[in-house]
Amino acid sequence: MRRQLGTELGLEPRQVKFWFQNRRTQAKAQADRSNNCALRRENERMMAENLMFRESLKSVVCITCGGPTIRDDDCHIRLEQFKLENDFLVKEYRKMGELLASYNIIGADQVVSPLQLSSVLSSLAISGSITTPTPTPTPTPTPAAAIPCLIDPQIEASLCQRFHSLCRQNTTLIPPQGSQSSNSIIRPFNGDRDHQAMIPAQSAAATPTAVAASETQIGTPAAAVVSFFTEEEIVRMKEAATKAVDEVARLLRMNEPFWFRSTVDGNFILQRQSYDGVFHNVGLKCEARREASKDSRVVAMSGRKLVDMFLDSEKWVSLFPTMVKKADTIEVLNTGLPQTRSGALQLMYADIHILSPLLRSREFFFLRYCVQVDAGAWIIADVSFDSSRFLHSLTWKLPSGCLIHDMNDGYSTITWVEHVEISDSIQTNPIFRDLVCSNSAFGAERWILTLERMCERIAFASMNMMPSCDSGVIASPEGRKNVMEFSERMVKLFCGSLDMTGNMELQYGKNNNGVRVGIRRSIEAGVPKGLIVTASTSLWLPLLPQTLFNFFKDPSTRHQWDVLCHGNPVTQIQRISNGTFSDNFTTILRPYIPTENNTLLLQECCTDFLGSVVVYAPVDVGTITAAINGEDTTTMPILPSGFTICGDGSPPRGAFFGCALPESRHYGGSILTVTVQVLVSNQNAVGQFNMNTVDAVNGLAATTVKKIKAAFKCP
Repeated sequence: MRRQLGTELGLEPRQVKFWFQNRRTQAKAQADRSNNCALRRENERMMAENLMFRESLKSVVCITCGGPTIRDDDCHIRLEQFKLENDFLVKEYRKMGELLASYNIIGADQVVSPLQLSSVLSSLAISGSITTPTPTPTPTPTPAAAIPCLIDPQIEASLCQRFHSLCRQNTTLIPPQGSQSSNSIIRPFNGDRDHQAMIPAQSAAATPTAVAASETQIGTPAAAVVSFFTEEEIVRMKEAATKAVDEVARLLRMNEPFWFRSTVDGNFILQRQSYDGVFHNVGLKCEARREASKDSRVVAMSGRKLVDMFLDSEKWVSLFPTMVKKADTIEVLNTGLPQTRSGALQLMYADIHILSPLLRSREFFFLRYCVQVDAGAWIIADVSFDSSRFLHSLTWKLPSGCLIHDMNDGYSTITWVEHVEISDSIQTNPIFRDLVCSNSAFGAERWILTLERMCERIAFASMNMMPSCDSGVIASPEGRKNVMEFSERMVKLFCGSLDMTGNMELQYGKNNNGVRVGIRRSIEAGVPKGLIVTASTSLWLPLLPQTLFNFFKDPSTRHQWDVLCHGNPVTQIQRISNGTFSDNFTTILRPYIPTENNTLLLQECCTDFLGSVVVYAPVDVGTITAAINGEDTTTMPILPSGFTICGDGSPPRGAFFGCALPESRHYGGSILTVTVQVLVSNQNAVGQFNMNTVDAVNGLAATTVKKIKAAFKCP
């Protein structure tokens, strides 16, 4: 056969022999590479499951009190915290005793307990003895009962209030400003937050910089109290930021030897050996896993506008509403050049989440540095800094960022690198494990797809004409833009509703996949005032994500799952496109309710290759009319509910070497998150709530899930 093939092809028999041998070797190498990728994924899955079991063993119930046990590292940190608090209490106790003794309220050698001191101060305050002192050079010693008041009223009141707080043993203490009784600022300790820290106070010898304030605090309960920075700290920050920009530039522009494409899904995979041999980064001080990804796309926004939005925390949140839950700029160290923003450096905080109550959010404190590398090209690099300030940090951002290249036609090319370390102690719910391990949940592709969709939405909202694909009652571009802004705020409120931190939280169900119910009192503008109950759950369904999305966006099938429709069809009265993809749109629907003709539904549908969101809220006709007429929508109350849909992260079927594209992915199933919000009492109602009402909201979410399963005949 070799001789025959050689004769037909004009080759020597040995050449034919070697060709077949090489072919077999290549096929075997490709099969081994594919098997290695599959084994690596299986190994990560097993490690995550092993960690879950280990954490479950640590979460045994205390026999004495019935509560959860305290881990060894948490116990050590709490012990150090209590020691510092105790030292501070002792010093304050001695100061208070010396102060009262100096005014002859107690004897100089008299020993009293903290509670007795508190009682003395309370009696002085209650008895009305706090009056304006009579100016005397030297007070004459008299009995305590005969003293009308020898202490300034403001000082006495502040001392009494402060000492009462000091005597509460369940309250963490913060030394007053200017006090030298402690060498550290003690932050409010909350065991549920993992980044609580004790930040060393600035010594008197240190010189604060001109760009730093004396004390800055993030506008969030999870924020760090940041004292002003020294010159040495500023220099270290600039060195870390410069190093991060250099690393990001090399990771962005080089495929080999750092990146290679996966034969399973076609995504970039970081070559660990090559990376560790070149870069030596210090990350978390505990066992952690690394997630690295890279992607590139074209977005409909100019480069300079993107740079400005990335350097503004509020605008940055608006660019990624489904990913960034909270963000704040802690300190602006350099504003950069006014024309290009090159050299801008700032310390930031961000809370990154996935829209599900079963998946924990990720909190980062990081430096953001912007450098213009060429005309119309910027690199924005993020890197975590100074882990010693955050004793409980479980997340760390290794040098990550993006290259923004302006194409001078209103479009920009974005290349994104995302590289983070996540502590192994953060457990991942089993239904999200494949999604997280495949970098589809927090990776570069999700960031850049979200950015692409939001840039298109901004471009469509700023159009000065009515698109031909829009139809309905809105006739002016201004009214169309106003309704889109109203819908955008609705989506932001929906994304924030899944953050139940700080609310009273209940769980229905026997496992971690049950319905989570959060109860909160709303006082902010733009949300109905009163007691709001939020019920949310995530579940796996054996359906394609696009199938579920088509079901929820179609008005003709809405009556199959929406209880507001009472089994009746709905009518679409307005459709507003907000992207080039036909499935991204905003609609105004009229449900047929026999007893109510004043209720409409505002709904927004958006989708990309990694997930979909369908958000809706009931609104009255007057509110929609006011929005169409161009009135301010920022204070119009709205309470959204909705769905999030994504693939389960399982490897695509039918992919072959080098030919797996995002557009051709086929998943094994979908993860559906159902969220329902109900106003159970208005602001004029009594502050107490009825658990029967909470159970009814939970039942509403469960009923919606049952209707969805029944529509698709799922078990």
